Amino acid sequence: MSESKGKPRKGGKVAQAAKLDKREVRRQTAQRRVGLGEEDFAQYSHVDAEVKTRKDDSSESSRGEPEESQDEEDGIAEEDVKSSWKPSTSSTSAREATIDKEEDEEIKDIKRGIRAQLLSWAKDPGMPLEEQKRMVRQLLGQWHPDKNRHIGPTATRIFQFIQEEVERIVSQLEAESDLVAKKAMEAQERKAQRFAERSAKTSALEAARKEKREKRGEEPEPKKVQEAAETEAEPQEWSLVIGHGPATTSFLRPWPRSHFTITSSHLPDRGHEILIFGGEAYDGRELTFYSDLYRLDMGSVDTDTPLPWEKLYSAVPTIPGPEARSAHQAFCWEGFLYVFGGEWSSRDQKRYRQFRDLWRFDARAMPGTRWEHLEAAGAVPEQRSGHRMATAGSYGVLFGGFTEDKKRRPTYLDDFYALHLPSHTWRLLPTSSDRRARPVSRSGGLLFAAATSVFIYGGSRPTRKGGDSLQVLEDLWRARLGSDGGALWEQLTAEGEGPGRRSGLCHCPLLPDEPLRRLVFGGVADHRVASSSSDGTKRAAEV
Repeated sequence: MSESKGKPRKGGKVAQAAKLDKREVRRQTAQRRVGLGEEDFAQYSHVDAEVKTRKDDSSESSRGEPEESQDEEDGIAEEDVKSSWKPSTSSTSAREATIDKEEDEEIKDIKRGIRAQLLSWAKDPGMPLEEQKRMVRQLLGQWHPDKNRHIGPTATRIFQFIQEEVERIVSQLEAESDLVAKKAMEAQERKAQRFAERSAKTSALEAARKEKREKRGEEPEPKKVQEAAETEAEPQEWSLVIGHGPATTSFLRPWPRSHFTITSSHLPDRGHEILIFGGEAYDGRELTFYSDLYRLDMGSVDTDTPLPWEKLYSAVPTIPGPEARSAHQAFCWEGFLYVFGGEWSSRDQKRYRQFRDLWRFDARAMPGTRWEHLEAAGAVPEQRSGHRMATAGSYGVLFGGFTEDKKRRPTYLDDFYALHLPSHTWRLLPTSSDRRARPVSRSGGLLFAAATSVFIYGGSRPTRKGGDSLQVLEDLWRARLGSDGGALWEQLTAEGEGPGRRSGLCHCPLLPDEPLRRLVFGGVADHRVASSSSDGTKRAAEV
């Protein structure tokens, strides 16, 4: 009895139960090999029943005899199953595709869960960075292929997915952080700009009140104690550009812009001063136009100190001055800065206008000085922008530009005007009626004068009337101003390697006493690049 309890003999109940379990395993193995589901496999259950009966009979007859080897039993079972039913190739492939699809759906569900878990860790403000890294390492360890050999391919795919998803989430969070920092910096810049403009307006209004009191003979108004306390308590704001000083009237830099004018003051005792007026700036969403006037003494520029900018004027509703504009023209004569023409657009670019007004500002003036609106006489040029002006003796000469109608259709101009500066009188200079004997209409060219000669170079014009494509020019012309008030044009041939076709270029004299020697920089040039397509045809593209 004790022997039978401690070591059951072969063929007993324990051995039979073990055999039944092994047969179930073999049945499932055969089921997977032939690619059948439970319902399909049920109709072939007689095979399994015959095998089971045969083995039961064999066990009863051979009780006490050596048990047949496991390998033989496996061979019988598999052989019987295979001989009883052989699936077709098409049905097997279909069922394998179904299994693969189910596995893909399962992997997708796993990936969605892992992605949600990683995002919850990344966006949890209470989880430290080191704890996030530890959790990711733990997750990678759970899906490492070496620890999941039974599902090797699946574990490898999930492991690689975790690595790629972590990298993607980190890049996304860095981009979002950079965007937030950029918006904060832009908001700070706008705040500094608004404060600077309020300071400039306050200075201008105070200067206007002071001037009015002086005219009336009144004594200066004493400052209130409360206003003084508020001024002392107001925090100082700094500009955000390195190398520039605090946002005060004396050290306020111009904000980034284009299509402004930069002019030398030509004052004998201030030969290094430049004046910057107007311009526009586009941030990808809105268009901003400026009406501020700055002065900079280039003679006192030092690399180790802030640039000594002076903001002389900013548009104030109650103080006269030129409106915000760009693509205008400015020049200095006898210590005054003159401004004519230009254009303005609303921030959403739905409203647009061009100017034909003439303004003058004292180049020696201090911040808060007013502009003077000049009521010019004579044949005043029509409103325009993109024109060019220069001084020739006591005259300011103007050529070209373009004007737009109410439907924003541009018309490019080739008219030539002279402004008599002492009397503020315009005159249209007669030229040859032969279009080949004078420059064609253009905008954005180069214009300068020396004595009684005016020179024009480059610029752009439409290739056809009403078209959007522009023709960039590289012709050089000279106009001789006659004593009779006329102008005689002649085209010149330049030698050497010049700037080529371009528009919007800037220039200045090489030396103050040598106006005919110029330095030219920058500009815009359109080039046509020819290329061959796959079908052998020639194509051209503008660059």
